[in-house]
Amino acid sequence: MQGEKQYRYGEFITKIENDSQLQISDFVILTCAIGIASVGLNMNSVATIIGAMLISPLMGPILGLGVGLAASHRQLFFKAALALIIEVTISLLASTLYFKLTPITVGGSEILNRTAPTLWDVLIAVFGGTAGVIGATKKQANNIVPGVAIATALMPPLCTAGYGLAQGNLTYFGGALYLFLINSFFIMLTAWLGIKFIYRQKNQVVERRPLMRFITIVMIALGGIPSLVTTKNVVQETIAQSNIQTMIAEEFKQGTIISQSIDVKSKKIRLSIAQANLNRQEIQKINHAKSKYNLQDYDLQIIQVADLNQLTSSEYSKYINNLINNNRKDYQAKQEVSFTKKLDKVRQVAQAELGKKFTKVTLQTNYDVSAEQIVQSYDVEIIVKDKLSDSQKGKVIKKIKKTLKQVDQIKFTVK
Repeated sequence: MQGEKQYRYGEFITKIENDSQLQISDFVILTCAIGIASVGLNMNSVATIIGAMLISPLMGPILGLGVGLAASHRQLFFKAALALIIEVTISLLASTLYFKLTPITVGGSEILNRTAPTLWDVLIAVFGGTAGVIGATKKQANNIVPGVAIATALMPPLCTAGYGLAQGNLTYFGGALYLFLINSFFIMLTAWLGIKFIYRQKNQVVERRPLMRFITIVMIALGGIPSLVTTKNVVQETIAQSNIQTMIAEEFKQGTIISQSIDVKSKKIRLSIAQANLNRQEIQKINHAKSKYNLQDYDLQIIQVADLNQLTSSEYSKYINNLINNNRKDYQAKQEVSFTKKLDKVRQVAQAELGKKFTKVTLQTNYDVSAEQIVQSYDVEIIVKDKLSDSQKGKVIKKIKKTLKQVDQIKFTVK
């Protein structure tokens, strides 16, 4: 009964060997997969990226490597290795060319998510490789291999690496390529172990060629040791990120976190918080509480943003200068400075026009992501003591929009 559902050992080796053999149709499918994945990453479209994963032919050669090692089949191993090298090279060149030509150069979340391996990527590669080799041994049509192709996501990291090359961003390139290699190694490793187990009786009589035994040892050593180190680092970073978010949620219940910058490698946490009014004793208490979250080795920097409506112009200048001087190289600080300046401009206009009726102003940032660009706009809320006439409102709206052209909506609230 098992023979009817599962390939015999010789049949399976022949099937994997055929799957590892590159044909013209494979190049066409690979090109289509690269194009779909690149467009999906560029447009931040999950559905499009999934389509590229489904048709990508990258899984075949990777399974071929694992099966070739397990079966001590030199011809299969080298054929699969050559096919994978060719496919990876074409993928990198084609995706780099696409991202060089596309007018949309902003890296969306789908690109950023594939610039470094995470613990979940490693686990998915292990589980996916196990399921993939089991599905490949079955004669009957099944949805295991397509499901593995989606889960392990081999094509998107390669196209993300192409994006890194096109943008001259070696961090993106190296991180995405490393993610692909980690995924590929664990899929190959689980395929090797899976074949050893599934065809364990046949493997007892397979001739162990010295060259293939040497290649197996080298592959596991070269791939396994860095992978174990990466997995260890990824687990530590995942735990640290979780602990940091727990600390922020529990220790900063008052006020609003405007921005957070977390560098797990250098063990630095930088938080910008508004309207918390933390005194020195409270900040010391928070620092002492770091050990409760296993973060005692981290340097915690808290930047308190005052209630901006209560600051005078000189205080605004001092606040901005402090931000610039203390965080000259920090992007988030520059964003805070830019936002503070815009808020100050709007506040000055409203105060000048409304006088004693004016109480305070709030500014909300909006982002409209279209197919070609990201448009930033602002919604303004002006809080006043008394009701305003339509002419007063019109005058204020006209002057604010003249001062800050990105303002979209302005509303008045009486309190």
